[in-house]
Amino acid sequence: MNASTKQDKASSDCAARIRLLLEGNLAQWLGLPENCGIDVIDSLYAVSPEGETGRLSGRFFTFRDFPAKDNLPAIRAWSEDDKVVRIDIEAPRLASPLPELLAQMGSPNVQRDPPEFYWYDESDTIVELVYAERGLTLHITDPSESDDDLPPRLVRIRAYAPITVSEFDRKLGGRDPKRVLRPHGGSSL
Repeated sequence: MNASTKQDKASSDCAARIRLLLEGNLAQWLGLPENCGIDVIDSLYAVSPEGETGRLSGRFFTFRDFPAKDNLPAIRAWSEDDKVVRIDIEAPRLASPLPELLAQMGSPNVQRDPPEFYWYDESDTIVELVYAERGLTLHITDPSESDDDLPPRLVRIRAYAPITVSEFDRKLGGRDPKRVLRPHGGSSL
């Protein structure tokens, strides 16, 4: 297999994985593949937004905000050297109901409060479910902290390559107390 064929296969694998994420098929999500290029997301969205610099866990990365398009949600893609390291989705859609998804995924590596200094618009209490070995962190509303009988709902997703919880916290903003601008809204992530 020559270098061009390997690159095409890597781009194809990357695009297929990202489509699973964007379509809300999270039970099948196994993390971003290694060397997933930002150009794959550019192709999916048919746009290449200007990159800005931001920090995750004190490290500088480039982030791009991709607006919603057709059936694709608005996302923020974080990259380093043109390789995607994390994708954030606000108000994501799911291919199956949240309780069914959570049952399929099993127990997270850790369930905890989101980072203390993050700002959220939701009036509901948020719980962070970290499935680090699957490269996925979910923020859901905590119905036990609500006065109404609404079921939990998925508020945001952070997707990345499979790593440990400690690596997520130290390298990709898992416990990063810095404010980060939210895509397309002016508030913070």
